[in-house]
Amino acid sequence: ILACRQIEQLPLPSCQQQGDPVLLAGGQWQLLDLSTGEDGDEGRGATTFEALWDNAGHATQWTLRWLSPTALRQGKRHLLFPLPGPVFAGLIDKWRAFAPIPLPVGLFEFVQEKVVAEAHSLRTERVRFNQRFQIHGFRGWCRFRALNKEREYLRAVRALARFALFAGTGHKTTMGMGQTHPEL
Repeated sequence: ILACRQIEQLPLPSCQQQGDPVLLAGGQWQLLDLSTGEDGDEGRGATTFEALWDNAGHATQWTLRWLSPTALRQGKRHLLFPLPGPVFAGLIDKWRAFAPIPLPVGLFEFVQEKVVAEAHSLRTERVRFNQRFQIHGFRGWCRFRALNKEREYLRAVRALARFALFAGTGHKTTMGMGQTHPEL
């Protein structure tokens, strides 16, 4: 799925049809779908950090669904379970690097101490990048719950959960791992 905020910036001829081959970044791809985000499909499209923040809400439960194998790094190890701290640590770092909206002080500590994995359905999968390099990751869903109802932190965590759709979760997201779909 190819999604872009401004369709005119895509290097595609205007006559491109669904199913036609596309040469992009030195590789040949098949165009399966094209979305500008204006069709109401929350699984794709474009948004702003402000919209992620403004629409985050304050509910104490949310689910993240991992559509591709996901590996969370903890030191030199890969975790095969979505502990709240490692899930949100990368999202916090990416948000702070790119978003104009500051996150509340102490957010990571809140996640570590006050957010729990409440239910899950996960399986482990191996991803081979070549004959000598492979990573094990998890795929499936996990429902998280905040044990504390501090609205400032809930809004921030839910904005980060929504941001995961665009940023991915965990290690090797630029290689296709960690594709995340929030269910809020």
